[in-house]
Amino acid sequence: MAHIHHLPHGEVNAMFVLPTFKFYARNKQSKLLDDMAKVIAGAAGKEMGTIETFEFLSDLLSKIVPMKKMRDFGVTEADFDSYADRVLETQQRLLIQSYIVPITKENLIEIYSDMYKNH
Repeated sequence: MAHIHHLPHGEVNAMFVLPTFKFYARNKQSKLLDDMAKVIAGAAGKEMGTIETFEFLSDLLSKIVPMKKMRDFGVTEADFDSYADRVLETQQRLLIQSYIVPITKENLIEIYSDMYKNH
């Protein structure tokens, strides 16, 4: 995605963080994510569940540092399938080593969809 649409690498990483946390929270409760959410909710003075907390954080951060949306770079929902294929082809080492739950092509498309609709 970054190469095709000329997005800065750091900006792409930032776009993925919260949708990925929400994906993990939906698919396998992680004590680490739950603990992070409790700290964030406590700092905000709110009682929220894990997913709600990450949605709150996403909204808050977008008010502080507005982030461009994927569609601002010419990305369409039709691109998700090929992006997922490319990630699976080129990032296997990272996918295997670094994630809380195994990531499939369908999972990547789910994360892209969340980013597209909400970011």
